[in-house]
This record gives sequence, C-alpha cells and structure tokens, in this order.
Amino acid sequence: MLSWLSALARTGTEVAQREVKKLALMVGLLILAGLLLLVALGFITAGVYTAIRNELEPVSALFIMAGIFLVLALIAFLVANRGQRKPRRRVTLTEEVDEALPPGREGDRLASLGTVAAAFAFGLVRGLTRRRRG
Repeated sequence: MLSWLSALARTGTEVAQREVKKLALMVGLLILAGLLLLVALGFITAGVYTAIRNELEPVSALFIMAGIFLVLALIAFLVANRGQRKPRRRVTLTEEVDEALPPGREGDRLASLGTVAAAFAFGLVRGLTRRRRG
C-alpha cells in the first residue's frame, strides 16, 4: 500500500549514510590539518624567538614575543566583533504558506501543504531513480 513511501525512506537512509561518512571523513581531515597547523606555528614561534634571542637579551626576546601575540590576539578579537549581526526574524511554516497563497485562500493551507509534500516526494524519488540509471 505504501511501498513507495518505504522505498523513499530506504533511499533517503542510504543517501544520508553516505553523506554522513563523507562528512565524518572531512571533519577528521580538518582536525588533522588543524593540529598540523598548530605544530607548524609552534616551530615558527620557536624560530622567531631563537632569532630574536640571538640578537638581544632573552628577557627582551620574551617581551617582544608577548607583544606580538598580544597584537595578534587583539586583531583577532576586533575582526570577530567587527559587525554585530541583526537578529533574524523567525518565520513559521504557516506564515510562509499564507504569504504564498493568494489573498482570501488562507483556509486552503493544509491542502496546499499536502500537495507540496507529495510533489516533493515524487520529485525526490524520480531524481534518485534517474541517478541510478544514468
């Protein structure tokens, strides 16, 4: 009776599982890249400190490095707080449907939602079956 619905659910589950695996791989690689970047920044910091220490006193080199990191932190803080976002207006689904319907037809909201849901399901199934064939 509802075999198309169970087929749609199976297909959606398979697609979701594939996308979750891709996302997990991407997140893992991004974490690895972030860790390697931190190691590289540590070596750069050590190299700059060593270069400054060879030219000046060790205490002076420490103060110079502290000043550099303080300036970088202030720049990052200012960039993060540069533009305050406007609060978004929350719109419910019923408000969207009412805006899309012609004036005076707000009572047809449920019928139009059912039609939209059926059309979406049909298009999704059709698109997924075409991908498998081609």
